[in-house]
Amino acid sequence: GRRRVLFLLFLLFTFYSCGHGQESVISEGLPAPEGTMSYKVLGKPQGDVIIVKDTIDLQNRACSIPEGYLLKVKGGYIKNGTLIGNKTRLKSSKACFNRVRILGTWNVPIIKSSLFDDLSYDNALKDVIALSDSSVNNRIYIGEGNYQVTAYKNRESCLTIYSNSEIIIDGVINLTPNGHRSYNVIEVSGKDVSIKGKGTIVGDKETHIGDSGEWGMGINILNSNKH
Repeated sequence: GRRRVLFLLFLLFTFYSCGHGQESVISEGLPAPEGTMSYKVLGKPQGDVIIVKDTIDLQNRACSIPEGYLLKVKGGYIKNGTLIGNKTRLKSSKACFNRVRILGTWNVPIIKSSLFDDLSYDNALKDVIALSDSSVNNRIYIGEGNYQVTAYKNRESCLTIYSNSEIIIDGVINLTPNGHRSYNVIEVSGKDVSIKGKGTIVGDKETHIGDSGEWGMGINILNSNKH
């Protein structure tokens, strides 16, 4: 198995998080869904396969996919709403989500931020990582660009990485300044996790609000092991 945690990278990311804070502008997150929508709006099912051929506007509603279905995006994309997976598989060679909140369970071994057309909203990377599952050996690639994360309450983790995940960060993750005593930009919760890449985590040491916050972490590793 891939029983390893890259502690050197942990120190590198934590250094940037704690020592290179800068002012950031808070962008809005996605709104909560207002009602539900049938999964059939995505496309007519062919067995356990839903083929998306056109752009589908969820109109700020939630859409739940039946268990074990394959979502195959051949044209257009899904936008403006919440998509709830149920051990859902995904096949797309291009961006297939545009301002879509990802919930539920997914079976997507290779996850790329490029699957999302717009990641400018607050905590957008949560939706990228929401495609992962500890029962799947996931490879998560966060491409170049700037991403904003916000801890809205004390002891909150902006992003949580679970077991059996390899995450490659090539972009810049910016933490919104807060006044909390304890928070994590990334929390590793589980085993067999690898974090690497040429990216940067930018914390709020220089812009932190208030006098507390010594437990603000760039990467906090819990329940892991090293082999």
